[in-house]
Amino acid sequence: MFNVIEHASGWKADRILVKGRAYSRAELDRREPCHALGDGAFVVTKEDAVISKLEWAERSGSPKQVEDVLGVLATSGSLDMGYLEPWIEELGLQDQWNQLREH
Repeated sequence: MFNVIEHASGWKADRILVKGRAYSRAELDRREPCHALGDGAFVVTKEDAVISKLEWAERSGSPKQVEDVLGVLATSGSLDMGYLEPWIEELGLQDQWNQLREH
């Protein structure tokens, strides 16, 4: 992963290389177009952002990732649980997910 920063505005985007696993391919297939600063790009869906943040939290122990997931849950409205929960189970993220859902 690396960042791209537009210094005049402070706009920052994380650039993430796609892994060769089934979830990463699904995440890539679901990306959504986004136009920022006159350029086209793609962003992950809110469900995939939750999954990625849960993975980062598990690996790093970072409370920032947990706060980010809580923010997505608080502001995103409904999530596609039929997509989200099978991947959470497959990736072994159930404990973190269950703890966050109790908040």
